[in-house]
Amino acid sequence: MNKIIVAALVMAVSSCSFAGEATGGRAYKKSDHIVSVSFFTWFSPTKGQKAGPWRPIEGRENWGGKEHWKNQLRQTMRANVDTLWVHLIAGRDPADEQRRLFNEAYAELRAEGYKLPTIAPFLDPLIIWGQYEPDEPNKPIDMATEKGIDEFVRPYIIFFRDYFAANKDKYADSYIQTIDGKVVLDTWHIWLTLNNYDKCAKAEIEKRLIADFGEEHPVFKNGVYIVGTGFSETFPFADEGIIQFEQHAYNYETQLKDVRCVQLKGGYWDQNVRNPGYMMPRDGGVHYIDAWEKVDRNKINRVYIESWNEYDEGSGIYAAKIAEPYLPKDRTAATRSDVWSATGNPFEYIDTTAKYAAKYNDAPDSDGEIIAVDIRRELKAGETVTAKFTLRNTGNEPWTEGKVSLSCDDEGFNVVKSALTDKFGDIARLGAVYRNMPALVEAEFAAPAKPGTYMTHWNIIDKDGKAVGRAKSLLLSVK
Repeated sequence: MNKIIVAALVMAVSSCSFAGEATGGRAYKKSDHIVSVSFFTWFSPTKGQKAGPWRPIEGRENWGGKEHWKNQLRQTMRANVDTLWVHLIAGRDPADEQRRLFNEAYAELRAEGYKLPTIAPFLDPLIIWGQYEPDEPNKPIDMATEKGIDEFVRPYIIFFRDYFAANKDKYADSYIQTIDGKVVLDTWHIWLTLNNYDKCAKAEIEKRLIADFGEEHPVFKNGVYIVGTGFSETFPFADEGIIQFEQHAYNYETQLKDVRCVQLKGGYWDQNVRNPGYMMPRDGGVHYIDAWEKVDRNKINRVYIESWNEYDEGSGIYAAKIAEPYLPKDRTAATRSDVWSATGNPFEYIDTTAKYAAKYNDAPDSDGEIIAVDIRRELKAGETVTAKFTLRNTGNEPWTEGKVSLSCDDEGFNVVKSALTDKFGDIARLGAVYRNMPALVEAEFAAPAKPGTYMTHWNIIDKDGKAVGRAKSLLLSVK
C-alpha cells in the first residue's frame, strides 16, 4: 500500500482535551462504493439465539450488554465496514433493550473519537407482523390505508427515537446512513406480511418521519432512500435491492434500477436449529475469499455481507473460536463437519473483509487527522515540553506502534521524541488502530531559545519520515 500522510490542522489558543471528541460521520452519494453488513442485537447472556455452530472468542455467555457492543463495534471497524444495518424488531424483548444498550455504546465510542460505521434500520416485517411463534397467526397490515402505513412506519420511529435518546450531540444526524442526503431505510420481506404495498407512495412514509423528527433533525426533510430485497418482491419505489437472507450463495449479484449490488456470505450452517438443516461449508475461509475476488468495483455499486452475527444460522463473520463446531447437549453427533479458518485465525472473515474492502472502498490507503491536542499555549524559551495529540486513522492501512508519529517543521521547534501509544487499548485488543479509530501520540519537543509568537506547523508522518499534504498551524507563544 502507498504510504500517504496527511497533514493535520490544529488551531489552538488554549489547552484542550486529548481524550478525543465526537465529530461528523460520512454522508454517502449514490455513486460511492459502500460495504454494509446486517447486524443483530437480539442477544443477551441468557436470551436470544444460542445454538450457533461457531462459538465467539469471548464466549456466548458474554454476548449482550454495553461493553459487548463496544467490542463488536470495534471489530466492525477492523473489518473496514462502512455501514451497519441494525436489525429492527421493535417490541420484542430482549432485542429492544439490547438495541438501546447498543445505542449507548455507539454514543460513548463516538464521544471518545471513534468515527463509527453509519447505521440504518433493517426492518424485519416477518417477525413483527408475521408468524413469529408457531401458535401466532399472521397479522398482515394494509398499506393502502392510513392505519397500515402508520403501523409500518412505527418501528422505524421507535428505532430513531431510541438512537437519538442516546446520541444527543450535534453530529448525531450524520451517523444515520444517508445516500444523496436521504435517510436510508432497509426492509426485508414485505410481500408476506404487507398487503397492497404497491398502493403506498414513498411520500406517505416520508411525511410520517418528518412529522416526528423533521423539526429537530432536518436530515429527515430530504426524504428516504429505500433498500429492498433483491430476489423477492419489494416496494415499486425502492431505490436499490440486495439479496437479504433470500439465497444460499457465497456471491450473488442483483440489480434494481441503476444500482448493482452483491451479497457475500462466509458460510451457512443451521443444523442446530433445523433438522436436517442446510449447509454452505466455510472450508477454512476459501469460499469467502473467492467471493470477494469476484467483486469488480467498476461494476458493483454495493457490497452487502450476510451477516455480522446472525448466530443460529451460522452465517456471521464475527471473531470465533477455531475449535470444533458447537453441538447442543441433545445432539449426539454432528451430521456434517466444517473448519472456521485454514490458518487458525479467529478473525478469519473480519480480516478477509478488511483486505478486500480496502481494495473496493473509496478511502485512501493511508490517511490521518488530528482531532484534539493537549499543549500549553505559553512556553518558556528553551524548555522541553510534552504535548499529547489525539489522531484518527482515516485510511485503510492499520497503525501500530512505530507506524506513525508527529513532526514540527518550524525552525527552533525540535521534536525530540514522538511515539504512538495504546491509550485507547485497540492495539492490545485488536492488534492495531484501524480505520476511523483514535490513537494518542505523545510528542516531546524543545521550544525555541528566542521569545516570540510562533505559528507552528505539525504533521503526521510515517515510519519513513514522509509527510504529504498541507501543513496546518498551532499558535504558540514563547516567553
